[in-house]
Amino acid sequence: RMGTDGGGADEKPVHDVAVETFWIDRTEVTNAQFDAFARQTGLRTQAERENRGHVYTTDSWQPQTGVDRHHPQGPGSGAVPDHPVVLVTWQEAADFCAWAGGRLPTEAEWEFAARGPESLPFPWGLSREPALFNSCDRNCEFEWRDATVDDGYRYTAPVGSYPGGASWVGA
Repeated sequence: RMGTDGGGADEKPVHDVAVETFWIDRTEVTNAQFDAFARQTGLRTQAERENRGHVYTTDSWQPQTGVDRHHPQGPGSGAVPDHPVVLVTWQEAADFCAWAGGRLPTEAEWEFAARGPESLPFPWGLSREPALFNSCDRNCEFEWRDATVDDGYRYTAPVGSYPGGASWVGA
């Protein structure tokens, strides 16, 4: 089962899909992994070339000058090697995957790996469990943060930080 009856129009309707056997990484791609790819291929990402990227503000994604994968929160910020790479385009992500000997999963594969054969709303089950994933917790700057949770990270967290939030396939 793929999709949802809630959410946006592009997520409806719930429908059956079949996927072939595939492999998926257990964690997101780290900054260190992407750096190795960029060094070897000479890649400068679109955000690096344009000296701007989109960051989430209080209620939407907005362009910001000085934002790229090396400076994810703008000038003066820095990427942490074991955190997930951000501010790369779909094509840059696809090129990384090809370089690493793989490919990006399709939307159906991604949902199946995350939701499982029972098509659960979350990898771990039916309810939102903030301790099982990186979210806007008490360290987050937005007023809609969940102040009851503290994972110690203001933005991203090291990959693999939430083993209890892993999906049925361990991703």
